Amino acid sequence: MPPSCESKLLSHLKPSDKIVPTLTQMQVQVTQVSGPDLSDALLPSPRTYHATTLVDRFMVVVGGESNSSDLNDLWALDLETYTWFKPSIMGQESFLAKRFHTANTINGT
Repeated sequence: MPPSCESKLLSHLKPSDKIVPTLTQMQVQVTQVSGPDLSDALLPSPRTYHATTLVDRFMVVVGGESNSSDLNDLWALDLETYTWFKPSIMGQESFLAKRFHTANTINGT
């Protein structure tokens, strides 16, 4: 749903309204996958319970859980080149592992 439609929908909801997601069963068959060779690419590990936010043209992924371990990393995906990179974190030693958290961007930066 486009953001403008979503904001219009949310502006008409009352606190007593309930939004119930609808699940649709789909069958997908993939016969061939093509794309860039990512065998040597720097990629974040698969994860759950992470937080994401947009900063300028980057999607930033913070922490989460992978293989039952909490993560204390930060990754950014350049949405123009679709290239992942791992920015350095000032104070990395105090950047604690986290999951079930949020990330927000203020004024696009």
